[in-house]
Amino acid sequence: MSGQPVWATFSASWDVWAFTALLLAGVPLLARRLYASLASIPKVRIYAAVIAMQWCLSALLLLVVRCHALGLADLGMQAGLAGRSIAIAAVCVIAFAALAIRNARRLKQMDPAKLASGLGRGRLFYPHDSGEMTVFVLLALTTGACEELLYRGWLVNLVAALGAPIWIAVLLAAIAFGIGHAYQGAKGMVATGILGFIFGAIYVVTSSLFAGQVFHVAINLANGVVGAYALTLLRPLPLQR
Repeated sequence: MSGQPVWATFSASWDVWAFTALLLAGVPLLARRLYASLASIPKVRIYAAVIAMQWCLSALLLLVVRCHALGLADLGMQAGLAGRSIAIAAVCVIAFAALAIRNARRLKQMDPAKLASGLGRGRLFYPHDSGEMTVFVLLALTTGACEELLYRGWLVNLVAALGAPIWIAVLLAAIAFGIGHAYQGAKGMVATGILGFIFGAIYVVTSSLFAGQVFHVAINLANGVVGAYALTLLRPLPLQR
């Protein structure tokens, strides 16, 4: 973790709180608006908009920390406990890959109507051809890298610098992460919040964002691939927008 005495100087800085407000309030609103546009805007444009938003936020974050003489290492972009990071990333990726394969097999056995109902509006988001999948891969890489930087590297350190115990900081950042995905509905928000806590725990025990970023990207890619596979099973059914 970063040196908290350095981070503690942030508490009186307007730019720190302006950026945090943008992350906590602006991101959920914009994400909700983009998700609501899925029925009327091509998926590739939605993917590109999210990619642009994530990198713009990350660039703005780097500008803020640079203004306070901090760098990427202070945000967790460092080797940390490298051996532990590699081991945790490998175990998490393998376990989730196995779960994704199991889910794909279960989808194949499901009744198409039930599968369509279960996917809901998610049918509008998953890639359905190679072109969309290419951009989706860029989206998965972007969100995995940037969201860990924003919610773990930034929020966890900031909350801890305000005097909160580190696990409370991880919990609050996870709640913010879940709210940022409120467009997925209550169940999606809770599931995302739980994942956010896991990502935060990985950051704490490895002193690095890298393992969490790898795991986060793996989850994004697996969900996209399984979702795309589900769409192939539904091709005979009309797409309800």
